[in-house]
Amino acid sequence: MERIRAILRSGVRNINLVAPDRRCTRHFKSELDRGGFGRINVEEDCSPRSDASWCDLVVYSGRDEALVRDHVLLSRVIYPNGIRADVACALYEELRSQALCPVSVKALMRKYRLGTFYQSRAIVKSFCSSGLFMPLCSDDGRLRLLPYYYDGRDRMALVCRHLLSLGYRLTSSQGLIQASLGHTGLLVGLSLDELNRSPLAGKRILISDEGVKVNFCDVRSCTLDAFLAASRLS
Repeated sequence: MERIRAILRSGVRNINLVAPDRRCTRHFKSELDRGGFGRINVEEDCSPRSDASWCDLVVYSGRDEALVRDHVLLSRVIYPNGIRADVACALYEELRSQALCPVSVKALMRKYRLGTFYQSRAIVKSFCSSGLFMPLCSDDGRLRLLPYYYDGRDRMALVCRHLLSLGYRLTSSQGLIQASLGHTGLLVGLSLDELNRSPLAGKRILISDEGVKVNFCDVRSCTLDAFLAASRLS
């Protein structure tokens, strides 16, 4: 439970466990209840909260993947939006295969014949509110989605998923990820030049498998595997 202790050290006392279904968070919630963390308020939801006093901790789980995915698609995407099941499934798989790529609602609207632009945007938003995707804010204003169930190897997608699993809020900025948790802040990137050029505040982490040694500008270097294995980053 080192990640919970790190959240408490950041000053946060309200934790929202995020997953598409409570079957995904049940085991972790039970561990929290037995862990003696009496100073925190824990709730469960399928989407992040906008309230900055809360920490949204995404609890990734592969348990009952097909059952959870199909149930969520049916109850929160297909029925509310009145679209065919095959269209919803095809759209889900396309969005999942394009993790962190800018989403073009117009392109999806034309490809899947989803109706008007506003209807199409509502369908895309329903994938976010369902918990199957996490929206990532970006400084260019374009929507990027991170899938809850992910089997790809995109390095930045893996970085973002790990940060979300530690409770950080994320913003994409000029190829970097700005992460905040309570009163702590991090800047994570795959390029030392981009990290050095960025005016954003916060400790800086370079993800590199080339053995880069960094002893200046408050930049810490680590491999992707070491980063993904860390339960505390600050």
